[in-house]
Amino acid sequence: MVVDGALKMIFKKEKEAMDLMAKHLDKVKECLKTATITVETYLKGDVSEAEFFAHRMEEIETEANYIGYGICDKLYNGAYLPILRGHIYSIVKRLKKVVAGAKTCCD
Repeated sequence: MVVDGALKMIFKKEKEAMDLMAKHLDKVKECLKTATITVETYLKGDVSEAEFFAHRMEEIETEANYIGYGICDKLYNGAYLPILRGHIYSIVKRLKKVVAGAKTCCD
């Protein structure tokens, strides 16, 4: 039936968005762990090792941003009810600030 197919498509988008959100949260955790290691390593005086982790932070930030854009793309293409989309966009935006703040600490 046409209705069943449409519902499956809608829920598929939501599942994909949720999967991306889980990946995004994992990437944010990785970012915070790496930032902590970077600062601790720097404070111990191992500047070259801290620089290595700081460069890794740049990669993690890029990966997190890419996942965040994927979430927004799913939302733009109809995942979730419109009333929820704004909240999810807001969460993604705030998580991006967390990642950016952690990276700034490493800079």
